[in-house]
Amino acid sequence: MQQYGSAFARLYNELWNNFSNIYAPVIHNELGEVVDKTLLDLCCGTGNLCVYFLKQGYQVIGLDLSKDMLSYATSKGQSFVTSGRFTTICCNAKNFTLTERFSVATSLYDGINHLNDEEELQSCFKSVFNVLREGGVFIFDLNTTRGLRSWNFDRVRELENAVIIQRGMFIEEKKKAYMEILGFTDTGEGKYERFKEVITNTSFSIQNVKEHLKSAGFTDVSVRKANKELEIAPEPEMEKRVFFKAYKSV
Repeated sequence: MQQYGSAFARLYNELWNNFSNIYAPVIHNELGEVVDKTLLDLCCGTGNLCVYFLKQGYQVIGLDLSKDMLSYATSKGQSFVTSGRFTTICCNAKNFTLTERFSVATSLYDGINHLNDEEELQSCFKSVFNVLREGGVFIFDLNTTRGLRSWNFDRVRELENAVIIQRGMFIEEKKKAYMEILGFTDTGEGKYERFKEVITNTSFSIQNVKEHLKSAGFTDVSVRKANKELEIAPEPEMEKRVFFKAYKSV
């Protein structure tokens, strides 16, 4: 999985964290009333979803491989860190163990696509299953193959404090999409810092994801459209992005 540096983490926090702002309330509404408000957010990035659920009364752990991303998450949720309701953990979502148990697990904005292959996908699902309480729910989004094919583009963005070049490609035979993001960003100290990151997304078939969830022990697996109602997707491979919802049976 990707382990982003400080310059990219700063830009991500400024430019690319709105996905969680949009979908955190959507997921909260989908969950309805949860008695034991405990949540694990995989690939939590700079923590926007974590903070939203903290404000809804949840106890939250944010897990990410990037220490620089987690520093922003910790800063945003500092008052909840102080009160003991928010913790961040730096580790790989492909394989982890925790002593805590959760009623809800989430992963947003391509987090699951960052897994390298189906072996890592299965390992991640087993790890999530093991830390969920009986009756717990796992909700995550996924770029479909159709969505990842749209990564074939070049783009230059000139901002007040940064210049960003994005180069994307989808390699059909590898079932991989790559996004090279490079440029310069203002450090805020009168200097510019160069950065370069390559984001990799794996294309997983919807059917295989469902089978891996069931193999890990999940039941009542559904595939949803990426809209504000999270409606059931009758033809999920025709969507560019979908959400999965799965339960750990009581």
